[in-house]
Amino acid sequence: MLFALASLAGLAALLPPRSEVAGEPLCTEARQLNIEATERYDVILQDGQVGSEERTELMAIRELFRQAFQRCPEPKYLHNLVLLSEDLGTLDTALLYCLSLLELHEPATGGKERALCSKLEQRRTTEAAVLQVSTSPPSARLVLDRDGEKVFTAPATLHVLPGVHRLEIAAPGYEERVWEDTVAGKGVLELRFALSPLPARVSISSEPAGAVVHIPGSRELGRTPLVGAELAPGRHVLLLEHPGHEPFALSIELAADERREIGPLVLHPRPPPPLPSPPPAGPAAVPPAPRAGEQGPSPSWGPGRWLATASLGGAVAAAGLGVALHLEAIARSEEAGAGNDRTPSSYAHARSEYGAAVEQANLAIGLYVAAGVLTATGVLLLAMSDGSTSSAEQSARREVPLAPALVLRF
Repeated sequence: MLFALASLAGLAALLPPRSEVAGEPLCTEARQLNIEATERYDVILQDGQVGSEERTELMAIRELFRQAFQRCPEPKYLHNLVLLSEDLGTLDTALLYCLSLLELHEPATGGKERALCSKLEQRRTTEAAVLQVSTSPPSARLVLDRDGEKVFTAPATLHVLPGVHRLEIAAPGYEERVWEDTVAGKGVLELRFALSPLPARVSISSEPAGAVVHIPGSRELGRTPLVGAELAPGRHVLLLEHPGHEPFALSIELAADERREIGPLVLHPRPPPPLPSPPPAGPAAVPPAPRAGEQGPSPSWGPGRWLATASLGGAVAAAGLGVALHLEAIARSEEAGAGNDRTPSSYAHARSEYGAAVEQANLAIGLYVAAGVLTATGVLLLAMSDGSTSSAEQSARREVPLAPALVLRF
């Protein structure tokens, strides 16, 4: 690497003093900074090699010259900045410093500075590599080789001598990027940088605390009170959920690197579930009329029907027994008449048989009477049972359904 500063010890003599006054505090500090920078640069000259560490040291020396010029705006300190920038290979920066030097220096002695600026312009044209820098978003801030004093704005075309160079790219609301590489030689190198937006930070509080905050269908951010949750710039829908409370949906629009505090958000208790309502009372079901040739539904068997059935059954039994006794009495009387041969003994036997037959006949007549009574009783009970059933069915048909009970909810 060719050093533009052969020796910084004699740089102060290149430019005559401008307005420095002995004992002036700021200019005294500037002289001390200049001496320190010169001594540190002499160490690099003695080594003879410039690597990454030496370039970092050259950038630090350049900063000392800048501080000296800020304290005491003497042309010699600005002249040192021009030469050191050229030495670092940042020709655009060196030319900017040189143009500032022309404005600062007296016209009478500005010939040397104009020659220096012309030399830098020529080297930019014939020796420099061209860096064409574009960024997304546009208008990003570009700092070349750590020189924060001379800042470029993208898109920009930068001219650098071959060597290692560092470019810092920054924009408000975006993450800073750093590019550092070796520029091999003359040519055009296109550099495009897409900066990532800085995340927004959201803090959310709620009443009651402990609500889960999440993005529906995505991820959970945490529980309230939530502090500094990172979200990408743009619109987001957040959902807060707490046991026993209604969910709370929140839509927010966030800018890059924004800080947003939300809350406290009041979560309302979830109402209790409603009590089941009774089914509405419909009209009483009426059995369909039987079709032709079909029997209707059998009536219900109440106590009257059971008594009627028992009476009719008893009547049938009594009548059957009376018939049997009646037939037996007839048979005995016929036998008694056939066996009577008019003798005292046969007459007595026949008389006895006739008496038994008469008793049986009388018993049969009693059974006939009982069967008739039981039959009449059964028929009467059956008629009464059918009448009461018909009245109950008619009452059911005439019954008006009651309205459902009123349910009070608290």
